[in-house]
Amino acid sequence: MGSFQAAIVLLLALMTGRLSAEPLLLPNGSELAEYDIWSHSEFQVDSEGTWDLPTMLNSNSWQSTLDHSSSLPYVKGALWIRTIIINRSPEKIVLMLDHPYTLTDEIAVHVQHQGTITQTMIAGDHVASSGAVAHHRNPVFALDLRPGENTLYIKVKSLALISGKFDLWEPMPYFNKVNRELVFVAVLLGGILILICYNLFLYLSLNSKVYLHYVIYLLAFLSVQNILSGASRIFLVRGNEALFLYWNEGLHVSVKVAWTFALSFAVHFLNLPTFHPRLARLMRFMTIFMASTLVTGLFLPYRMDSAFTVALTVPCSITLLGLGIWSCLRGYRPALYYTAGWAVLILGSVVLALKTVGLLPINLVTTWAQLVGATVEGLVLSLAVGARYTYLQKRSAAEREVFIKKLMEKEASKAHSYSQLEKIIYPHQIELIKSGSNLEQTMPTGAGEACVISFDTIGSSKLEHDKARAFLNDTFALCYRDMLAGYSQKKMEASAYRLKEMGDGFFCTVGFPFHTPDGQNPAELALRLALQFSKNFHAEAQRHGFARMPQASIAIAFGEVEAYYPSAGVVEYNMFGRGIVLADRYEKLRKGALRQLKFSGNLLVIDDRIFQMLSPTSQALFQRFDVDSRHHTIRDDEQAHCFYFKELPHDAPLSLPVSA
Repeated sequence: MGSFQAAIVLLLALMTGRLSAEPLLLPNGSELAEYDIWSHSEFQVDSEGTWDLPTMLNSNSWQSTLDHSSSLPYVKGALWIRTIIINRSPEKIVLMLDHPYTLTDEIAVHVQHQGTITQTMIAGDHVASSGAVAHHRNPVFALDLRPGENTLYIKVKSLALISGKFDLWEPMPYFNKVNRELVFVAVLLGGILILICYNLFLYLSLNSKVYLHYVIYLLAFLSVQNILSGASRIFLVRGNEALFLYWNEGLHVSVKVAWTFALSFAVHFLNLPTFHPRLARLMRFMTIFMASTLVTGLFLPYRMDSAFTVALTVPCSITLLGLGIWSCLRGYRPALYYTAGWAVLILGSVVLALKTVGLLPINLVTTWAQLVGATVEGLVLSLAVGARYTYLQKRSAAEREVFIKKLMEKEASKAHSYSQLEKIIYPHQIELIKSGSNLEQTMPTGAGEACVISFDTIGSSKLEHDKARAFLNDTFALCYRDMLAGYSQKKMEASAYRLKEMGDGFFCTVGFPFHTPDGQNPAELALRLALQFSKNFHAEAQRHGFARMPQASIAIAFGEVEAYYPSAGVVEYNMFGRGIVLADRYEKLRKGALRQLKFSGNLLVIDDRIFQMLSPTSQALFQRFDVDSRHHTIRDDEQAHCFYFKELPHDAPLSLPVSA
């Protein structure tokens, strides 16, 4: 049909009222690429979805598209489109009809020429393809347009967005465009797949939950992009029921899984349990709620579940971005990467949504904005995860240094405390305390028998004041050293236990609470200690250079003693008992029964019980003092008939052989 004849057909059509839209005249000799047929079309909305092709062939209720957008959000039923294309060529030509929405459920394209349906093609993600071009991400139809007038009847049916946008392409430009897109999509999806492998490797290497959650999020997001971009349609044969399920309900599941692990990832990545426990609990609740929405697809209709999924996307996106901004303001450095990644993804998603509802044109930027944003987000968040690991390593190192410093300070403080404790308690007590014992468990309590030594400096108030304190301290230090002779932590043995110090004298016990070393005779050991104390006293007196040699009075008595810890106040080990009282009474005999005797050296007094426990060699050292014969009594020991004493001269101090 020539151009003149085509013009006549168009004029007759307009005169008879057949058309309210201008037919599409195919150009001669010029390349046709991405030509939108909507402005040359008429449409009808089949709200019940029951109209068939014969009904539409006989319908006169077509509406012009000139005042309507090609995007008709959530139209129920089906959209019918009629477009007249006039082929001014004398030969049949083939054009590609591309529908740029991959999620459309069902598209049926019928071509009528001279009253006869010459082609019927079906495609969509809810139906098996028939006659459509296979292995393309979008529904694509190869139109055989005969010379003259060809009328297209297109039925678009979908539970989601229904769009009437269809683009005409000549085959060569179209396939060039498809190949470019294929490379572009392969690079982007391949990039996400590489990031998944990279983060999976990090998870297996570092065993950190944050990497596992991010890997699952990326897998779910890859599934979403695989469906939205139509990449799965390129390699998979249509018509499989499992694929229909994946392309529809699988999209909702993938989105929900992606948001679930995105929220969980944010909790771990931003360290919310450490920095904001309450917010962490709220986010965990939100994560659990998001996971529970996976079951909504089992009982909600597809359209409602789709709307519900979209409704979940908005608060999740705002929450994740808000958490990143909040963490940045808080000074958490890895959150900068996190926030940038989510901002790019959300921007891409907004661009895609505006394109989908018709507010933005369909072009390379709007079509692939979300996939580009997703790839950039995956890359940035992978960098963020690495930055977080580095940040945590540095922070951990800093915290470890602080911890070690505090630990060293604590150990130094503890060592100082123990060194100070050694001045007031015995080494075995410190070891028991270190192992968890209470102080009250470190020394034996209760009653026992012991040889008690009482040591006193005679006339200490008359000593030269500038030398007296140093002299007594040095003397008592030597005596304490002698008491510790033979000390054993495990056997609880020592020569003596220092009971108390009273300025110019002290008490000590032999045989309790410490056992005598190697089972020695406590009386012999007590006598040996008393003689050594006298030597120490004399040696230190000489060293300090007193003008007048001081004297010491020493007494040894045997009796019962009882050890205890007080139940209140400062916990201090102490003893009381008859043995201590008697030692004090016998030491005071220098002022009583022995006051008439004149001694130039130190005085040693023992009671009869101690004397009877000594060896004959030791007994020979003492003089007997009969109490009854001189009409004296010993306070608190009225039954005693005698005691024994010995002057310990300064010029020749006495000592006993070790075997005594």
